[in-house]
Amino acid sequence: HITADVAFGVHYYNMVTGDEDFMEKCGYELLFECASFWPSRVSYNAEKDQYDILNVIGANEYKENVDNNAFTNYMVHQNIRLAVEYADMLRKDKPETYKRLNEICDLDGAYDKWTLILDKLYLPTENEDGIIPEDETFLSYVFPILRYHSRFDKLTSEDFTYLFQVKDNTHNGFLVNDNVKPVDKLPAKRKLPNY
Repeated sequence: HITADVAFGVHYYNMVTGDEDFMEKCGYELLFECASFWPSRVSYNAEKDQYDILNVIGANEYKENVDNNAFTNYMVHQNIRLAVEYADMLRKDKPETYKRLNEICDLDGAYDKWTLILDKLYLPTENEDGIIPEDETFLSYVFPILRYHSRFDKLTSEDFTYLFQVKDNTHNGFLVNDNVKPVDKLPAKRKLPNY
């Protein structure tokens, strides 16, 4: 996701500052090069007729080697969409800049790849419970812990204390540690540890 995060930062900086000098010197090129990375990173899934992004670490840096992380896929989609939009704008409004960047970034060659991926990149959507799963296996982490608890439909602070005390050394479930406590059990003034 970091490559797409860089592109987002460039675009956001441009939107906030309008710093065209920055964009001309390096911003457009940065954004285009970030977008040009993704065709080498996506995998075409012929069975589903979509592009997947496999074996990633999401933005929370918790679960490694997951497929189709929601944050990553949406950021990649945005990165590629912005590259297409900026390329279109430069081609129309700043043909000399487009020509210069085309020689550096092969915009003509990249454009077709971008649009193909843009149309078919898997973007997770809400399920029937209104949840966008963090990745393809995310929902499998929650239910095994909760289904063994007899009062799933009426969870109390004691239930959460139980859930947060479950040890999971295999990293296939909740991220828990000994310092996690239910909110209503925290002292009113909590001193934060020094790191």
